[in-house]
Amino acid sequence: MKIIGIGRAKIFTYCGSKFKKYPGLTFISMPFFLDVVGKLNNHKLVQSRLKQGFDIDIAIELPICSIVNGFGQVYLLTNLATNRRYVGITTIGIKQRFEQHVAKSNHDEKMSKIHRELKEFGRENFEITVLANKVSAEILSELEIRYIREYRTLWPGGLNSTLGGELNQRRGIACKVGDLLFRSISEASRYVESATKGRVKQYVAESRLRQGRELPSESRQRSFNKEAGTIFFRKHLGLKRKKLLCIDWLNFDNFKHDITQMGYQIESILDNQLILFRPDKTRPYSKTNCVFISRAKERARSTGNEYDVFGKTYSGLAEVARAHNIKETTLRNRVKNMKLPIELAVNFKL
Repeated sequence: MKIIGIGRAKIFTYCGSKFKKYPGLTFISMPFFLDVVGKLNNHKLVQSRLKQGFDIDIAIELPICSIVNGFGQVYLLTNLATNRRYVGITTIGIKQRFEQHVAKSNHDEKMSKIHRELKEFGRENFEITVLANKVSAEILSELEIRYIREYRTLWPGGLNSTLGGELNQRRGIACKVGDLLFRSISEASRYVESATKGRVKQYVAESRLRQGRELPSESRQRSFNKEAGTIFFRKHLGLKRKKLLCIDWLNFDNFKHDITQMGYQIESILDNQLILFRPDKTRPYSKTNCVFISRAKERARSTGNEYDVFGKTYSGLAEVARAHNIKETTLRNRVKNMKLPIELAVNFKL
C-alpha cells in the first residue's frame, strides 16, 4: 500500500469513489488528502461530517448551506413503504439535513424513530417535500409545531418523537469579533475567513475563538516538502526561525544534502540524539562551521570540562576514566584534589 505524506498525524485511507485516482490510498492525515484533492478549505466541515457518520464523498461534496439572512425551511419526509411521515426544520439546507439523518441511521446506536425507519427501509424509500421556504428563524419552531399537528406526524401515527419547537433551545455560544456580535463561534469563524480573504482559515479562527486567544493576522503556511513534520525537518525549521543558518542552508534540501555529504547519516543523528554544534559562534551554521556532537560532549564544551589525553579529546572525566580503565572517583580525586595534570593522573602510580 502506498503512503503519501509524512509527519505526525492520524493516517487516513480514502475509501470513496469520487476521486478516481485515490481509492485505497493511505495518506498521512485526512487534511493532507483534502489538500491533494483541492478541498483543504473545508477540512473542518468535512471532519465534523465524518464524525456524524457521513460517507466521505458526501462529506466532501455536499454543498455548504448555512442560514442566510436568518431564514430556514420546514420539510416533510414520507416513508413510501409505510406512509409514515416526519416534519423537520433546518437552517442548513434540506439536502444537507437529510444526509445528516441518513448518516445517523447508519451509525448511531441510540436512534430516533425517523432514523430507525431510514435504516430499515433505506433512503430510496423516502420522499422529501418542502412545506415552507425562507422562513424567519424566529418563527421556525412555531411552524414546526403547527405542521406536526396538521400532518399528524407525532408517534405512533408518525415519526416525530416530540411536539417540536426545540430549535431555539440549541443556540450556539454568542461570540464577538471586533464590534460585531455573532450567534455562534462557527458563524464568527466563517466571517473571519471571509473578511480576511482566506488569510485566516475558518478552522484556525474557530480554534482561537474557542480558546479565548487573539486571532492571528494570517494562518501558518503549510510546507509541501515530503519530509515536513519529521524531527530532522523541525530541527532545521527551528534553526531557520532563529536566523542561525547560512544562506545556502535556508533551503532544507541543501541542508540535508550537505550534512550527508559530510559523512553523517540522518538516522544515526536522530538515534544517538546528536546536537549540531558551531565551533565559531560568530558565524552562522554552514558546511564549514558545524559538527554533530553528543549531548555529553556539548555540556563538556560549554562548561570547559573537555580533556585532551595523549592526542585524543574526551568530554569529561567519566569518559577519560572509562577509556583508561580507571575508577572515575580515583581519577577525579587525582585531578581535582591532588591537582595532577590529566595525563599524569591517568598514568599515576602509587
